[in-house]
Amino acid sequence: GSEMCIETGYKLIDQTRWGAYFSTIGCVATVSIILLFGPSYGYMACAWASFFCNLLMMLLSYFVGQKKFPIEYDLKSAFLYFGVATVLYVAGMALPIQSEWLRLGYRTILLGVFIAFMLKGIYLYENSRT
Repeated sequence: GSEMCIETGYKLIDQTRWGAYFSTIGCVATVSIILLFGPSYGYMACAWASFFCNLLMMLLSYFVGQKKFPIEYDLKSAFLYFGVATVLYVAGMALPIQSEWLRLGYRTILLGVFIAFMLKGIYLYENSRT
């Protein structure tokens, strides 16, 4: 999703080939990570490969896009949401709860906290524009 937003600038200046470049780089990175770590780590290597591939493509697209067609993104909010999500993830994983039902309940509450945080941010943003 973030790559689609970032790549808007390339569409506006008719240089959509950059999307193909980033996709090719991402594909090579994904296959390389899977080939290197797949035999040892199995499906988790595939999951991490996908994560790093998407991160790589997003960063490439952002930095090249800022040179080709600068767009002022709200990076402060993006990092804030990422930070809150990271803290809640660590909180969900760090507490050892043996009961599956209690663990799922606890993590669902943490997810609810994040959704509430996002909805509050959307509400504040919408009200600041009027």
